[in-house]
Amino acid sequence: MLSEHAVVYSKERLDEKVDKGCEGTIVFVYDTNVFEVEFFDNKNCTIGLYTVSQDKIEGTIHRFLIVSQKNAVE
Repeated sequence: MLSEHAVVYSKERLDEKVDKGCEGTIVFVYDTNVFEVEFFDNKNCTIGLYTVSQDKIEGTIHRFLIVSQKNAVE
């Protein structure tokens, strides 16, 4: 379950500023499937605040498992 202050990544391109894999932090939880996320660029500068559904983001633990599984196969 995702909660406030969790580090997340976009699972897809949201717009011209937020590409797939863009890092963000949940700043508010509207309900179990909708979040306010502050996304950052590669210099850790704020891109903006986005209201996103859970299917648009993934938590860091989930991302770590995907990367670990990929590396294990290679």
